[in-house]
Amino acid sequence: MNRYFLDFTIASLFIYKKRNLFILLMLTLLIFLSSSVLFIASSLKKELIAASSEMPQIIVQKRVAGRLEDINTNKILDLVSIEGVEKVVPRIWGLYRFDRLGVSFSIVGIDRFDYDYLKELQDAAKLLNKDPKEGMVVGQGVYAALQKSYYTNDFNFLLPQGGIKKLKIIGVFDAKNRLLSNDMMLMSTRNARKILGIKSDYATDLALYVPNPDEVATVASKITLLDPNLQVITKESIKTGYEAMFDLKSGLFLLFFLMALLTFFMIVGDRLSALGSQEKKEIAILKAIGWSVRDVLREKFLESFLIATSAYFLGIALALVYVFGLHAPLLANLFTGSSLVHPPLALSYGVAPSTYLLLFLVTVPVYLAAVIIPAWRVAVSDVDEVIR
Repeated sequence: MNRYFLDFTIASLFIYKKRNLFILLMLTLLIFLSSSVLFIASSLKKELIAASSEMPQIIVQKRVAGRLEDINTNKILDLVSIEGVEKVVPRIWGLYRFDRLGVSFSIVGIDRFDYDYLKELQDAAKLLNKDPKEGMVVGQGVYAALQKSYYTNDFNFLLPQGGIKKLKIIGVFDAKNRLLSNDMMLMSTRNARKILGIKSDYATDLALYVPNPDEVATVASKITLLDPNLQVITKESIKTGYEAMFDLKSGLFLLFFLMALLTFFMIVGDRLSALGSQEKKEIAILKAIGWSVRDVLREKFLESFLIATSAYFLGIALALVYVFGLHAPLLANLFTGSSLVHPPLALSYGVAPSTYLLLFLVTVPVYLAAVIIPAWRVAVSDVDEVIR
């Protein structure tokens, strides 16, 4: 391996520049799409798991025939009496459909004494204190959506029982976790109850705080014995659900990616397995002037390695810019959907080194094999027969 050998390899690449450029572009596109999906999944999973770390250890909901119903707050006395439970906080939240734009907003009712159960919302709750009776604080995505319908200072809610409730927009907040805050409308629990149609002695669910993590499973089992209609959700089960959701979505995409990748390599392999007469003659001439089979394979390896690694690094670089620079427009909807108000995702970098290794192993070595194997078949053939 020397400078002249490298010069010869580069010159060989330019001889078939149209074919090599086509392969480079197609391989770059496949790596770009697959790495973009993996990067989005890794970043969203990181943000959601970070958000779930501030959730209460146990959430208790009431489900009847599979439907989520409001839970009576008189259950608090039974739940707080369970050994290991520090406190129980009723939570008021729900979705409000805004048909004009075809989106839904997340309404969250919060009072001053609730600051401790979700630290991400503390700053927004302080803004709400300016006018808790007639005001609300909204996320940036909500505010942008309302401006499209010319709601710049206030918003009229249609109440379930009829009538309209007008609330002023007294602040726009942006928590560190934009997935948590962007589609949110934060208001007093009194207003949230009225808009969502929740009675005064009911709540959407109950948040239980268990200081000792080892007691969570025991407390959860005791809760299920109180009422068969109570559904217990633990923090760990939420984290597991997030991981499974993103693993499934990214796994399904990777399945399609591998199918496309296999098809791509079958096409490349088919074209290279039947090397053109000019390429076969070149290999035969190289052997005739003294090149060994090893030299021929080394040259083909270097040639294909330059194409594959260039496509790999180019695809990875484009994916990093697309996901973490441009916030993955269009492709992010594979994970977030489009029915809610979603932010222009400010995804934080959270890609494991194993992801880069996986992308490298499923692309570069396979392409090298698709090039070297047919070249080896020609290199071990009789020189006179190939030239004739």
